Amino acid sequence: MREYKTSILIGIIYISAFTFIHFVRTITVITALFLVLHFTFNGVLVLLGKRAEKLHRRFVETHLATVLALSLYGVSTGIYFTTLKNFI
Repeated sequence: MREYKTSILIGIIYISAFTFIHFVRTITVITALFLVLHFTFNGVLVLLGKRAEKLHRRFVETHLATVLALSLYGVSTGIYFTTLKNFI
């Protein structure tokens, strides 16, 4: 239990910040949306199989992966502020 003391303290601080600070809640929801979009994109690449290998190589060789990550984060921010902000 002693080795988990720092992790438990960070978890308690995060949960209390999530509960009481609106900014933390907003960033958490936007990041969750980003992860859903990112895993969906990777899932589509897996479903494409052999056809996606060339596209994957292009992403790795160039900076398209960085552009994609920033774009997906922007899309998730847009989704949050246009639809979910009123509900959360």
